[in-house]
Parts: sequence; structure tokens; C-alpha cells
Amino acid sequence: MVTASTRRGLIFASIAASLVLALLWATKGMAPVHAQSTEAAIFLCILGAVLSIPSVRLEHGHLSLSAIACVAAAMLLTPPQAAFVGLGMGFATKSRDLTLRSTHVIAVTLYVALAAAISRLTPATILSGAGSASTAAIAYIALNLGITGLLLNALTAEPVLAIWRRTATRTFIAAFAYFGLAGVLVASVLDGSPRGYFLTVVIAILAIALTDTIGGRRIRTVLEAEVSVAERHTMFSRAAEGVVHNIRNNLAVVQGYLQELRHSELKPDDQETVAMALTATNDVLNVLRSLSAGATPQARFEATPVDLNEVAVYCAHSARQRARIKRVEVALRESPERVSVRADQALLREVVINLLNNAIDAVPVGGHVRIEVGTRQQDWPYLSVLDDGPGVSEENRQRLFEPHFTTKHDGTGLGLFVSYGIVREHQGELLYEGGHRGAIFTVLLPPFDAEPRPPGSQPPPASADRRTHPTPQPEPARRHPPPQ
Repeated sequence: MVTASTRRGLIFASIAASLVLALLWATKGMAPVHAQSTEAAIFLCILGAVLSIPSVRLEHGHLSLSAIACVAAAMLLTPPQAAFVGLGMGFATKSRDLTLRSTHVIAVTLYVALAAAISRLTPATILSGAGSASTAAIAYIALNLGITGLLLNALTAEPVLAIWRRTATRTFIAAFAYFGLAGVLVASVLDGSPRGYFLTVVIAILAIALTDTIGGRRIRTVLEAEVSVAERHTMFSRAAEGVVHNIRNNLAVVQGYLQELRHSELKPDDQETVAMALTATNDVLNVLRSLSAGATPQARFEATPVDLNEVAVYCAHSARQRARIKRVEVALRESPERVSVRADQALLREVVINLLNNAIDAVPVGGHVRIEVGTRQQDWPYLSVLDDGPGVSEENRQRLFEPHFTTKHDGTGLGLFVSYGIVREHQGELLYEGGHRGAIFTVLLPPFDAEPRPPGSQPPPASADRRTHPTPQPEPARRHPPPQ
């Protein structure tokens, strides 16, 4: 069965392929930069395929070192030759998905050939007869970002601006600048002589060595952060066990009164309100019962799949009263397909409600909060809560999941901490994916039919490079505006 994301990917591939063919036909008579351009094209194709093996790991994805060969191809080759280089590097992608692989091949071919055409056809290059380094590098970076954003939009239905906003981190920008400079350096030494080929190979080896060093340092930093968070979580778990019993006793009294009210004669709206309050109280009591063994609730998984769409609808409805106070609009974008996870439904609701409450508190009066449900890499379901508030500053991002850390004047600093533990108990991951404007918190969970992961293993990364994140086409956002 062809999914919606596959259909969108095929449409994108068809349009991009048509553009590539039109570009090749329009530039077929363009003269090469130097006599050895054919040999250079073959060399850069092989070099790009080799450089696609290592990559620079970022907060939300990765960048392949093949971009170095792409920039050099845009500077030195004609558009048809550059398209040949892009085609070879596109086939070097590691994706096993045929649709994903074909769209990636065509996208790389398109933006490398377009960068070469822009580099050769600008007024400065017509006068000089050679490609401008700055023109080629800037054109490649702009086309890479633009076409890749459109490709991810076609595969995931996520807005292009949201993709760029989440991806444009400092590390991402620095990596692109590094690739551009390395590509310019390769183009300056690759003159068709044995010495030029030798120097290019040396530059490639140095780039790979630098990438391995950066990657090793990043892995070490991530592991140290994971250990630190786990230690803080254990310490707080031991300290929190003493307060659970008293809270359970008081909530049991509240539960009894709500059960009496439910069976009394009330208006339909009041009956619905009491039912919601009783459900919330039961969820809290179940959580506190699990907390008797520690501060992180022990998940009791449902025997049947839990649909993230249903969890999102319930939590959006529960947040309606809090949103009404600030005139905040809560929008819900469900997946048109069932998104099944293996979960403790009460604990999962608690996580999403915590994220929604934080988002509502963070946005200004009249702000916007959105819940999105879909699937990502290896068909892992996700639920994201997005807002248009101020986001989280760089210095605070490393402390988001610490106990008692909060930026609210009346906050306890426990919501994200407890949510982090619950998601880890579900063998998932709670991620902050916000950019410079607004916050995005994402709960990534294994699908219902996935094999349980060994203790300590990590879920697949929530990459900003969604080439392997096919997401079903969402329906139009369902909005829950507060009354005026």
C-alpha cells in the first residue's frame, strides 16, 4: 500500500527530475572551465562518495562531508558535469527506503547542478571566465537548504519554516561554513595535475580526521550529560518517596466526593466536567501508587495499543480551561492513520499535560500552542508540543530536565523532570527541539509492535534531517479556541 508520504515523495522526485533535465538541456553547450574537467568530474564523484561515509553529527541530525566535493564541483564544472557528481554522491546515501533514496539522489543532483549554473552565469564569472568562489559556495548552501527543506516538507508534511527554524543551530551553521571553506580550498588546488589530486586527497583525509575528532568529543559530552541526569534523577527519587503517602490519602478523599457528584442530578455540561475531574484524579492516584516505589512512576503497559491521537485529543481537551484564562489557542494536528504505542496511558497523559501546561504558561496572552502527532525514523511514533513563546535560552537548555530547575516565578521545576523519567520508563526519549523562536518538546516512543530494547540502549535519534522520517499527511489542524 502506497502511503501519503510516499506519494508526496514521488511527486517531488518527478518535479525535481524534470528540472534537472531542463537544466541539462539548457546548458549542454557550455564550455568547461579547463581541459581536465572530465577527469575532475570523475574524481570528485568518487571523492564525494567516499566523503559521504563520515558525517558531522548535530543536535538534530547530521551533515555529510560530501558537501565539500559538491562545492568544488559547483566551482569547477559545467552543470551537466556537476549533475554527474551529484548523481554519484546521491547514490551513496545509506537509506534502505527506495522512495527516500530516489528523492535524495534527485535532490542532490538538482542543487549541485543549479549551483554550478549560477556560478557560471553570474556577470562576474562571464567576464572572468571562471567560477567565483563566493558565488558558488553561497549558491550551493542556499540551494541545499531550500531544496532539502522542500524535500523534507514533501516527506513529512512539516512546514519548511519550522524545519529551518529547528535546524539552524550554531553547530549547523558552523558545519556548513566549514564545508564551504573546504570546498573552496579543494577547487583552488584541483588543477588536473598529479600534485593537485594529491593535495585534494590530503585535504579530504584531514577533513575526515577532524570530523572523527568532533564526533568523538560530542559522543563523550552526550554520555557525560546522560550520566549526570541519571544520577540527579536517582538522588531526587530517594528524596521524594516520603511525600507520596500523604498526597494519596488526601486525593482519595477528593475522589470519593467526585464519585458522589457524578451520580447526582447535574446538567450535562457539569456531568462532563465532573467526569473529566474524576478521570484526572484516578490518573494521579495511579501515578502516586506507582511512586510508592520511587519518584519515577513504574509504567504498567496496556494490553492493547495506545493511540497517540486519542492521547493528544484528551490532553488538548484537558488543557482547555487553563488556555481559556490566557485566551491561548490550542491547535491539534492528528495523524490520519492510527499511531499505536505500547504505553501506560495515564502516565503518558501526564507527560503531555505537563508539556501543554508549560507551553500555555510560556506564551503571551493570545498566544498559540499546537500538538502534532506522527511517525519518524524507523516508524517511531512521536508527539510534539509547539508554542510561539520566547523559547529556552542556550544556557538553560542543558538544565531543562534537572529537578527543581524552573524559569517560572511560581514553578516547582518538577514537571519536566518527572516527564523525562516517565518517557525513559517507556524506553523512549523526551527532546527539546526548539529554535530561536518558540519551544518544541517532542516525545519519541517505540511503536507497539517493536521489540523491547535492552536496558541502556538508545532510541533512534530525532534528526532534523528527516530523510528517514516518513510522516503521514496530517489533517487540517483541529482548533480549540477559548471563548471570547
